[in-house]
Amino acid sequence: MKLHLFNPGYEAGVLAGATGYTPAANIQRMRRELAWLPVWYGNPEDCVLIEEDEETDIRRFLPDLSAGFPPLATPINRKLLTEHRFPELTAAPWGLSPQSLRLFDKLKRQTNADIHIPLWKDAYARLTHRQTAAECLAILNSRLSAFNAQATDLSEAKRCIAASRPPFVLKTPYSSSGRGLLWIHGNRLTEKETAWVRGAIEKQGSVCLERGLEKIKDFAMEFFIDEQGNAVFQGFSLFETAGKGAYSGNRLERQESLRRELTDLASDGLQDVQTAVGNVLQKVYGGIYTGYIGIDMMIYREDNGNVAVHPCVEINMRYTMGMVAVRLFERFMDANSGGSFQTTCSATAFADHCAMQEMYPRRWTDGRLTKGYLPLCPVRPDTHYRSYILSGGELYD
Repeated sequence: MKLHLFNPGYEAGVLAGATGYTPAANIQRMRRELAWLPVWYGNPEDCVLIEEDEETDIRRFLPDLSAGFPPLATPINRKLLTEHRFPELTAAPWGLSPQSLRLFDKLKRQTNADIHIPLWKDAYARLTHRQTAAECLAILNSRLSAFNAQATDLSEAKRCIAASRPPFVLKTPYSSSGRGLLWIHGNRLTEKETAWVRGAIEKQGSVCLERGLEKIKDFAMEFFIDEQGNAVFQGFSLFETAGKGAYSGNRLERQESLRRELTDLASDGLQDVQTAVGNVLQKVYGGIYTGYIGIDMMIYREDNGNVAVHPCVEINMRYTMGMVAVRLFERFMDANSGGSFQTTCSATAFADHCAMQEMYPRRWTDGRLTKGYLPLCPVRPDTHYRSYILSGGELYD
């Protein structure tokens, strides 16, 4: 049995290492308001740590769940952990960091619960760094990786930008889901861009530089690294990004439909990419890390007009929203339906939630969602973050 914890933004904790780390206010809010998310991706026998004042009965906010709805992981708080005896629980944060493991250790001491806490390995910090993704790309596609560079001071970043053809994408070493990105469209940094680069280097020690590409489609391959070091393919995820590249949502459809769409765009090379990426993950991560890992990719247009696959835009050594999307569709949605898995942030979240409850009533088929709006976490008047499914009904005959 696992004890899940939703801790997005954990990468900053990896950067901080053993020193004290306090997440930014927006990250703390996201963790609190979306704490229920592991209820949906964890196994039915698992538990999920939520806030002390949170209601632990899912039917309080989803009273119409079908009687035949698949079983979910169990939300619990410190009080329940203290008052009830659970079998041994293995700590399972969304992303591994020294801070998340210390939190579980403190929880264990406070509640006397039987919690197995994995040891932090120094190698995790290296594997979480974007430079590891760059090294994997060099193995997978040396031509794409030829420009990639890492600058440890402002003058070095300026030299790289001046010597090559724009556009460029600058990334902070410890960030994910499209955060920590800066697009550069010329060979000289503006005053605002200079300030961003200087600040990024001061905070994280370097910036990673990549060539900007003409994107056609974002997607990811989801894997699980098992205890024997094997990279086991879990599925494809097709996701959407906002204007600056930040993650906004995932498609929910049959795996064969997603694969067909990607194959139609990228020709028959998709299976070769999947095999090659699995081999690289086994070589780099196998035997060190056990858990889920997502590789963001891109179908793009080359200068000559040909369509190609970027096999390693980003590596996320953690649970991912793409992996959540894979599990949501296979466990909870009718096989003939389709829709989207969205995570949003808005001061009008509660009003939006109430409106969507009215506009998109839920329909069930054999205990699975066929159509409608399904919130995955409680939404209250002061909520800003929401995660939900919006199903448009049947896609297949």
